Amino acid sequence: MQTREEKLQALRAVTFEDMDRDPELEAELRALFFFFFDILMRGPNFDTEVTGCSFSQRGLNTLLVLKARVDGVPQVAYVTEKYPIGCVRVIGRQFLNGTVKWHLDRYAQT
Repeated sequence: MQTREEKLQALRAVTFEDMDRDPELEAELRALFFFFFDILMRGPNFDTEVTGCSFSQRGLNTLLVLKARVDGVPQVAYVTEKYPIGCVRVIGRQFLNGTVKWHLDRYAQT
């Protein structure tokens, strides 16, 4: 089992050349970047203002709940995949394609 320091050293050793050789890793990193720096950072200047998200385990799968105000109305979107990165990739693809399925957030604080 690796120590914390060994894990950090392994992460620091990853180079851009390593990422270039692994298309799956590159796709996952791009999806994470898009999720954290585009989707989650949407402010009130967009039609869709993301107000929060959560990941939770559902049996052997992961559930991503994305909370937002769509045209001022509190909404939620759900994505279930095996791993959290799968949820991130799916919601990112849905955002890019304009196919996110929003549902009225019945529990939103007004």
